[in-house]
Amino acid sequence: MHKETKENYLKAIIGLTGRKGKVRNTDLAAALNISKPTVTNALHQLAEEGLVTLDKVNGILLTDTGRNIAAATLERHQTFSTILTRLGVEKKAAERDACALEHCVSDESYEAFVKIRDMVTKEAE
Repeated sequence: MHKETKENYLKAIIGLTGRKGKVRNTDLAAALNISKPTVTNALHQLAEEGLVTLDKVNGILLTDTGRNIAAATLERHQTFSTILTRLGVEKKAAERDACALEHCVSDESYEAFVKIRDMVTKEAE
């Protein structure tokens, strides 16, 4: 599974878990706007990689590793979204672009963006 796809699934699962508690295949399919069979196949791959567990009673659960990846991806998204909106980019465009940037920026470059985020946030206060 491609890194971006994996991160999008994990990010969606952590978000749905926070909002709904129990996450089902149909919830994930709706959130990602994809078919249920596609979600089922992807979940089996994520389970094989040790990123989720699939439980008929409790639904889709992130493992510690899956949760860490999801949280890091969310943090990256929020960093890029914050920078872009504070620089005057329209919110919808900033969200779309943050979704792309969160997957492709190296850790080294991301740390530079964190510094920019902190400067932009401090100036706004």
